[in-house]
Amino acid sequence: MPGADEPDLENELDADSGLPPGPVYVRALRVLTAALLFSMMALGFSDVVLRYLFNAPIQGALPIMGFLLGLVVFTSLPLVSISNRHITVDLFERAFTGKLGVGVRWFVSLANIAATAFIAQRMAAFAIRRYEMGQMSDMIDIELWPFAAAFSILTGLTCFILVVQFVARLYRALVPHPGVHGKT
Repeated sequence: MPGADEPDLENELDADSGLPPGPVYVRALRVLTAALLFSMMALGFSDVVLRYLFNAPIQGALPIMGFLLGLVVFTSLPLVSISNRHITVDLFERAFTGKLGVGVRWFVSLANIAATAFIAQRMAAFAIRRYEMGQMSDMIDIELWPFAAAFSILTGLTCFILVVQFVARLYRALVPHPGVHGKT
């Protein structure tokens, strides 16, 4: 329990996102994503400065930035899922009201789980094949499998988060909670 002069981190909101800071692994993933994004930005800036001012570009900067971009995207997936901040298009949402709307939302949740599981499986298979072949990037001498493995693990984590959220939602829907919205 925090003292009088210590902040209560569990109830305090993050200044940037407006969300609670979350558990350690969420904060670590946020820091990792920010560090990767900063690295990508610093590499791009340095490459442009060196290229135009000194006519000495950084060799391999473009493929490295590509790998960093992939890591930023895949480290962001679990963060977006755990905070439930997915980009949504409500183009048809008004058309699906009542029980049909509820059914559509359940279907979308299951489709998200299936899609992330499929992506995780395909990335794992890709990583295994590239490891067995010892395949390197076309532009620089970096093996491809560690990146594909990281993408697979992060997508699997996203899938796990979506499953946990689905099960929690299913539990709330099936188990009556006394005093909540008139249920007894």
